[in-house]
Parts: sequence; structure tokens; C-alpha cells
Amino acid sequence: MDLPTTEKQCRVAFTSGHIDLPEAQFLEHYRKALDSAIDAKDQFIVSNAGGADSLALQYLLRQGVDPVQITIYIHTPPEHRQKNSNAKIGAIDELRTGDATLATYEKQGLNVRVIKGWHTQRDAAMSDYDILWVRSDEETKVLYGKKYRPGRISGTQKNKSRRDALAQEQRSASC
Repeated sequence: MDLPTTEKQCRVAFTSGHIDLPEAQFLEHYRKALDSAIDAKDQFIVSNAGGADSLALQYLLRQGVDPVQITIYIHTPPEHRQKNSNAKIGAIDELRTGDATLATYEKQGLNVRVIKGWHTQRDAAMSDYDILWVRSDEETKVLYGKKYRPGRISGTQKNKSRRDALAQEQRSASC
């Protein structure tokens, strides 16, 4: 006879955030959630973007998370951007998405998935919850000064809004 199990299934955490995040601010806003996820033996999804994503990857590896628990999602530029890009953008794309980069991650034992399209397609990849922090409008104004763009929605905010909308749909469906 099979008895019900009390084993908790591991979940998948999508860790994302601002690309211009200093390490001290990263630790302030992410450490507690990451440590909880590590203790729960959850899986992790990050991108290869700078800032919060690369800091999360470094943190997870420093904390001894098994690389097989981590998947790096990389987005490749859409076809029209590849055709219209200048040499500098092409070089950046190759550095971030080229075979050498993928091989480096794989040598570390990390899982790598390549998504064609913009980061919004990559960010919609399956996960159970988000570990993220969205900078306030006031903090953004101070950080960017004259370059501040009112009304701009960060990719991190889009991730949060996507997850919030999904949670709302699930709550509505269960009533």
C-alpha cells in the first residue's frame, strides 16, 4: 500500500532585478529570500544579465548551491535586431550569447536554456515564484538624475506585474 508522502516538492525561484544594482544593495534586498530558498532546496532560474542576476548566481554558488539546481536563461536578439545591429552591439550580443559563454556556464555544471527573442519571452519561462526587488520611483530619480525617464517601467517591475497578474488569475479561478 502506498502511503501519502509528506515530502515537500521543490519549487523554482525566478531571481531577477536591476542591472545596475550594487552588491551591498543586492544583499540588503535579496539575501533573506535567497537563503530561505536555499534552505528549502529550491531550484533557481536567473538570466545572464549584469546586476541582480549575476550577483544572484555568484551568491548561490558561494553558498554551495549545487549548479544542477540553477538554470541560466539567455535570450538571443530577434532576427531584425541582428540584421540592423552595428558592430558594437553585435560584439556585445556575441559576448553574452555566444558559444564560448554557453560553454563556460556548462563547464560549471549549470543548466543553460536559450530563448529566441527579447527578455520578456525569457522571463515568462516557467517558475513558481519570484525573488526580486523593485527600486522605488524616488530612488530611481536620485540614481539617474537628468537621465531619469518618468513612466518608464523596468523589466523587474514587469516581472513582478506578470507574477501578480498570474496569482490574481489563480485566485479568481479557485473561487
